[in-house]
Amino acid sequence: MDKEVYYFSGTGNSLVAARTVSMAIGARMLAMPPLMRRDVIESSATTIGIVFPVYNKGMPSIVERFIEKMCDLEGKYVFGICTYGHAPCLTIRYLSKAIGAIGGRLAAGFAVRMPYNYLVPSLSIRDFFGSFMLEQIPMATKRDLISASYRKLDQIGEYVLSKREGIHETSNETIGSLSDVLGLKGSLQRWTWLKVAGSKDITDPSSPHHVWKMDCGFSVSPECIRCGRCKDVCPVGNVALEPCGPCWLHRCEQCFACLQWCPKGAIQFRDGTRGCSRYHHPDVGARDMNLWKKGVKNE
Repeated sequence: MDKEVYYFSGTGNSLVAARTVSMAIGARMLAMPPLMRRDVIESSATTIGIVFPVYNKGMPSIVERFIEKMCDLEGKYVFGICTYGHAPCLTIRYLSKAIGAIGGRLAAGFAVRMPYNYLVPSLSIRDFFGSFMLEQIPMATKRDLISASYRKLDQIGEYVLSKREGIHETSNETIGSLSDVLGLKGSLQRWTWLKVAGSKDITDPSSPHHVWKMDCGFSVSPECIRCGRCKDVCPVGNVALEPCGPCWLHRCEQCFACLQWCPKGAIQFRDGTRGCSRYHHPDVGARDMNLWKKGVKNE
């Protein structure tokens, strides 16, 4: 097959984006995490897609590391899709730079809005860092966002199928550029999120693997029924199921799959997520998420 789409997803938003566009262009769809075991990621495809969610106004760490392993992209049609909840910011610009660094060129980059699925600050002043909560989105708003995302994905499929070039969708460019110049993304923002997680190890927030330490923020409440879903949906095998319930192995990518997919809402991140409703894309099932962990190709 001469078209391949690589994706990373925790709650299914980016999986749906990859699946929808893959079907439209006749591409094979592959999950990134199982391929990370390789030293080099090669592809004979002439059209290659990279699909992922926006994390901290940029690319997830695992996506950055995945792209560094890719090779032989020169002369190929490469496109990217980032899914976002609030704003894509400069994510597509970062993707373009990463693709360029390995000898390729990003022909097109798209941003697709879907329901936000991560943490937001609460109104608590007493324990600001410990009280971040899941954003609560009305059901009607979720439905509208998902419907609009499918329309956008259909347009992307047509654009990619015709191999058009030039579009690079970004937002908040001035603020994002200023943040880069000041180095805030690599220092202050990482330090902040380690504090939110309650990590004591914040001596080197510039490390590209700082995110792995953030699973210290997860805990499990008595509602846990030890069903094992958290272990099944974790794309990087970071959850082990012990007699007392799940535990985390410190190679977390912060996709929040374990928390969002828990059928009892028993997994928490610090104190702010208790009582918050969970979210995963309504057109994705737990089995769909489990396929990528086992390295099964979704074709």
